[in-house]
Amino acid sequence: MHQIFTFILFIVFIPQGYYGQTTPFNATNYARTHRCVWSACNVSGYPSSFLGYAVDCCVLGVPLNYAQPGRTISSAMTRLRPIQASNQTNVLFILSGGPGESGWNLFYTAMYSIPASAGITIILPDHRGTGLSTALSCDNNGSQNISVACIKYLLSKWGTHGLDQFSITAAAHDLSVQIQSYQADYTGRVGVFAVSYGTLWLDRFLQIYPNVVQSAVMDGVFNPIITSDSRTDPLTNSVGEDFLDHCQLQPSCSQFFSTEEPTNPATVVSSDLPVLLHSQVLNYHITQSETWLAVNESEITAQTFNHWHNSTIISRKYPSNYFALRAPWPKYPLDQYYGQYAKNSQVLMLSGQLDPSTVFQQASCLAAITTKTRKFYAIPLAGHVTVDMAQVSYLCPLTLTLSWLFPALFPPSWSDTQCI
Repeated sequence: MHQIFTFILFIVFIPQGYYGQTTPFNATNYARTHRCVWSACNVSGYPSSFLGYAVDCCVLGVPLNYAQPGRTISSAMTRLRPIQASNQTNVLFILSGGPGESGWNLFYTAMYSIPASAGITIILPDHRGTGLSTALSCDNNGSQNISVACIKYLLSKWGTHGLDQFSITAAAHDLSVQIQSYQADYTGRVGVFAVSYGTLWLDRFLQIYPNVVQSAVMDGVFNPIITSDSRTDPLTNSVGEDFLDHCQLQPSCSQFFSTEEPTNPATVVSSDLPVLLHSQVLNYHITQSETWLAVNESEITAQTFNHWHNSTIISRKYPSNYFALRAPWPKYPLDQYYGQYAKNSQVLMLSGQLDPSTVFQQASCLAAITTKTRKFYAIPLAGHVTVDMAQVSYLCPLTLTLSWLFPALFPPSWSDTQCI
């Protein structure tokens, strides 16, 4: 099969005229005076220990508006601490995807992927707006039923300026406070591993705070310049066709596909998740404000979007009211970090060549302009978030990741790219 749409528009200029501005904020001083008090998480359905890790939580008060510190909101993180104390003091912050997912989505995955015997303390921060952090919802009971009524509720609760603060840049400041608050009490090497949307969150953090952590890895790379949620369907479809090209050559795969077209297409949609795991409101807010269009990209009509959607064999399923709510949604203003990428931090980037979400072509475009500071590995026949392949015994992306983050902790062979 041939790729119908490419849509790899490499934009080499930076847009001007965005409205939002940020005010310098001293995260170091703030973190030193706002330290974590770790205690039981008391989250129903989750254990207090698992696979050799003890589990506890911390909730910090952080400014709602970093330009005007005053009103605070909660910024939570979950710690997975090896029960058997290690001489090493290595700490790994893992950033989840979305936007809208909390650190709790990676709770079990993190512990299954990294054995406690490695001696790494894992911290799962909750992005502002989701999880145990102050959450965005459509009513006082945590509803995620997004509608015009939800918009009215959000504006009455937060006001336009308050809602503006639930942004990627504000979350980057939160992360800096979380990390530096932890560093104030525990010395040692700190790495950050980010997946999917979390790579955009990490990129924004590294733009503002290039020297806070010692190592960083992105898996499922979101290109901050050319990635566009509004143009996702043609790209996702292209990956689906590539997958079927490989599949038809392997009986172990093709046996699951009938030679006859089904009467009705299959539909797989995510179930409604509690706000502990995912805030659909936060997802809407960041997508509508910042990731729906790429840099200098024009709006598209619902008719065009639906035409692309209906021409695909595989695509995302957006809510039916998405376009109806786009105009009235109170989007936050874009700031000087939008459409930029971190230029002063060493980063390892991994991308699956069959990634339908953060597509390989866009990740490789980012890699092409960041060769001075970033290492890029393409993982053949891998989908979204390549380290997840460790669950089916393909350890290469995971060993490359861990050896980059903590080179003194793992054997040199773990950094050998021959495993790709």
